[in-house]
Amino acid sequence: MKAWTTAAVGLLACVLATGCGDDDPTAPDLAVERIEFSLLNRTGPTTGRVRITGHIRNIGTDYLSSPGQQQLQLWELVPGARERLVARRDFQNLPAQGRLSVSYDRTWNAATMREFPPDYRVVISLDPDIFIDGNPDNDDSNLRNNTHTESGRRINDLFDE
Repeated sequence: MKAWTTAAVGLLACVLATGCGDDDPTAPDLAVERIEFSLLNRTGPTTGRVRITGHIRNIGTDYLSSPGQQQLQLWELVPGARERLVARRDFQNLPAQGRLSVSYDRTWNAATMREFPPDYRVVISLDPDIFIDGNPDNDDSNLRNNTHTESGRRINDLFDE
């Protein structure tokens, strides 16, 4: 199942079961914090190896779940092509203020990717029945902060520095 489908099904189940989507400081809240781009090494003036890293943090109470019910995903969105899952990380529990990340390394040519670089999206993907499994400690209280997209144009900027 695609990540956006999983998130949409989870949101619908959440709204029907609990009315979530409202920030609740007494509940878990997994949130995408940011996407970082870093230049690992240069192989030429406009070429090299880069790392794309997505970061999440639990900004609510302890998140306690079962294995296989949640995953941190990193997607590459190439203009005119199908989006592609490039990295994922399964996780189970995440304490309050706990952080996780997922990374993807790839070669980059800023000269050829100047006009249409790919975008990158971080997604917290939850099992579709997570809100009706009887465990309130894994009910993410705000699904609106479970995805974030950044333009790969920022990677090109790394070669201009």
